[in-house]
Amino acid sequence: MYSLTFRVNLELLSAETIGVLTNSREVNMLHPDRHQTSPDNGRAEQAVRASTRDAYLPGLLVGENRLLKHGDEFTLYGEKAIYAKQMYVDGPADRKFLEVVS
Repeated sequence: MYSLTFRVNLELLSAETIGVLTNSREVNMLHPDRHQTSPDNGRAEQAVRASTRDAYLPGLLVGENRLLKHGDEFTLYGEKAIYAKQMYVDGPADRKFLEVVS
C-alpha cells in the first residue's frame, strides 16, 4: 500500500508571488514581527512564531481531527497520502504546509 510520512512546516513565508500566472513576480512580505526598532528582535520573534502556531488542515485528516504543530510528523496511506501531497506539498506556495519525510 502506498504511504507517505509528512512533517508539518509552519514557518512564515518571507515572499509571495503576485500578478497573473503569465507575468508574476515575487515580492517580499512584511510581517507584524518586522515592525521593530531593532532588526534583531524582528528576526528572533519571526523564528519563534513557527513553534507557537498550530494548524487544522481541512480535508487532510477527516475523522482524525487533531491540531498540528510545527515539526509534527505523521503517516498517511493510499488516497489520503496522494491528496495531502497534491494539496499541501505540490500546491501553491501559500499552501505548502507539509514536507515529505519518506
